[in-house]
Amino acid sequence: MIATLACAPSALELSDLVADPASRIRMPGADDLAHVADERHNSIDGPQPPFEGYIFGTLSSRDAVYKFYEGELARLGWKREPRVLGMSTVELEVREYCKPRLVFRLAIKDKARAFQPDFYRGRDYATVFDARLIGVDPTGKCPSEG
Repeated sequence: MIATLACAPSALELSDLVADPASRIRMPGADDLAHVADERHNSIDGPQPPFEGYIFGTLSSRDAVYKFYEGELARLGWKREPRVLGMSTVELEVREYCKPRLVFRLAIKDKARAFQPDFYRGRDYATVFDARLIGVDPTGKCPSEG
């Protein structure tokens, strides 16, 4: 599980995330390595929100990845969150963006530790990243507006 700023249970469903235009943002030239998604559900850790996204590999730098996504997300009305509460042990950097009821999480992976070599299909990517939407606070507020 990846911790995010928004910990409240989500009233959104996976289909709501798939329908959001941000779920279709694709960096030109990036290879789609894996689709990641799950419905909202309860676990031993409590309510888990739905999420939907992709793991990508690109020959572009991490700065270029952030620049592209920040431009596309801003165009769609997303704003960057000032802080991120958690990162997995195979993430080098994470940025989160917010719209009411949704977080877009963009995580740069440590490509040497994140996946087995065959996951990359013989390619040597400069940057491997996880771009996903997460359904969050049903009150409609962004975490920093809390």
